[in-house]
Amino acid sequence: MVDKKQNSAENLTLPDVFRSKIPACDQETTINTFRDDDYAVVYTCDNTMLTKLRRLQKNNPQAYQVVRVFKMGGEVSGVEVKFPKKLLSFRTGGKLFEGEEEVDE
Repeated sequence: MVDKKQNSAENLTLPDVFRSKIPACDQETTINTFRDDDYAVVYTCDNTMLTKLRRLQKNNPQAYQVVRVFKMGGEVSGVEVKFPKKLLSFRTGGKLFEGEEEVDE
């Protein structure tokens, strides 16, 4: 169930939201972008990602805006955050797993 209230960076910050009670094996993060948009939206119910997003929003509240809060059984189960697409990046190189040779593309 989606919370119908319009939430934005002006009235809702990630520290106000929650710490997910969803089991770790079911926590997920999804990032959506569209070619013609200049922003991306990340949905997460993962505590590790929530910590990262809280830090990003604290340092740059204008860029990271909470746009939707999801509830299940009356409790918050996830959150969507909108941010400029130019801040999304993919990395190459480095070791991904212990014992793996370094990747350099």
